[in-house]
Amino acid sequence: MSTKYLKVMFDDISGADSNLKYKINEVNIANNFNPNASSPKDIGDFNFSTEDKIFRWLVRGDTLYDVIIPEVAIVINIPSESAPNGVFRTNKIILTNKIKVSNE
Repeated sequence: MSTKYLKVMFDDISGADSNLKYKINEVNIANNFNPNASSPKDIGDFNFSTEDKIFRWLVRGDTLYDVIIPEVAIVINIPSESAPNGVFRTNKIILTNKIKVSNE
């Protein structure tokens, strides 16, 4: 069974950086990505999670997207006590299947 990856945002705007607007159904390429950095903030741009850990991210948006990772992308699993194996960073990401999150 393959892992399903998701991302939470405010429509197409990053909840972590309001200046970052994503392209939907296209490859987004990071402007800043350093896979050798020791801090998640210094690693760079695109974060995402797994289906079973996405609740950790709901403070960062009201819209949920499926995540596709292009084959040539670099993916880093960020250590997290609150969501082990549920915090990832990448230099390239495709977002699809927009779903508004609600209380209903």
